[in-house]
Amino acid sequence: MEKIKTINPKILLIIFLFLITVILMAFLSLLIGPKRSNKTIPESLTPTPVQEQIPEDAEIPTPIIQNPASVITNNLGQVSFSVLNLSIPKEMNIYSAEPAPIDQTTADSIAQKLGIETKGKITTTTNGDAMSFSDKSINLIFYLTSGNTQYFNSLASTNQTQGKNLNDLQNTSKNFMDLFSPLSDGLIIDEKNTSFITGSGDTESVPSFDQATIINIPFIQTVDGLPLYSQFGSNTQGSVSINKNGQILRVILNTKQILLAKKSIPTLTLDAAKKAVINGNAVIAKYGTDNEVSLPNPQSTLFTKVSLGYLRDTTAKLLYPIFIFEGVATTGGQNYPITIYLTAYATN
Repeated sequence: MEKIKTINPKILLIIFLFLITVILMAFLSLLIGPKRSNKTIPESLTPTPVQEQIPEDAEIPTPIIQNPASVITNNLGQVSFSVLNLSIPKEMNIYSAEPAPIDQTTADSIAQKLGIETKGKITTTTNGDAMSFSDKSINLIFYLTSGNTQYFNSLASTNQTQGKNLNDLQNTSKNFMDLFSPLSDGLIIDEKNTSFITGSGDTESVPSFDQATIINIPFIQTVDGLPLYSQFGSNTQGSVSINKNGQILRVILNTKQILLAKKSIPTLTLDAAKKAVINGNAVIAKYGTDNEVSLPNPQSTLFTKVSLGYLRDTTAKLLYPIFIFEGVATTGGQNYPITIYLTAYATN
């Protein structure tokens, strides 16, 4: 009878070890391999970058820029410049945008983070639906339709003359503003425009931190790393009013913009921008102080600062790249601060 052949035990051991190794490698790859994140970022929280493109043949309207009440006619008089060179990209983006409403879930979440225990009440206002919370000294209002937010603390002292330094108060304000996330996401403190106030009820501005009892700390939103401006020379997206003890008196948050699509467009050089200003193509955005009305037209204007930013045009629902020129206008022997906007691309 023919003998049955048997497999060498050493070969069987090798095959067994190989199979065990394959199984272990497959198991480890499941444990340490790349995983898909379940976390998604809402479009309203990603102002840049934007993937959608505005069609090349889409008509881009000229931005609507309003003169303040202090301007009689949009005239700069004799224009001169004393500005340093500005680094200007060859191209910038125009963005289509729309205001972001606030949903009730977001409002409830922010109220809880602020320690408010009462439920919100829905009312209808001239600006659409609003959701308000009232808890002890705190009043919090979300304008759901328009996207604005207001917070007030009626018990915070307005007479505190001593306390924390400015840097500490700015940090406290930033931490408090962060509680309003996602509405406050991406906002940064505008340190140069921090203002100092004194008094309760009828308040007045004072020139220094030492004289102030209330510090108003503005926050700005940036697009492509540049400040986002609105009409009349303002780039404030939100603000925190705080006393020197670190108590928050008031928070204001303006409507957040959702960026939908973009279009790249060639940018003017600084020399071309200066020429456009001289030719009267710029628009006066701010002239004198906020309280001055119908100032005489400038006889001459000297611009000493220039920067880039984006202008929010709520009518066209677009964000335009602009030059912001700042300087001094002189008329009748008096000097007045002046700010003008100029589109940062050729409009004709």
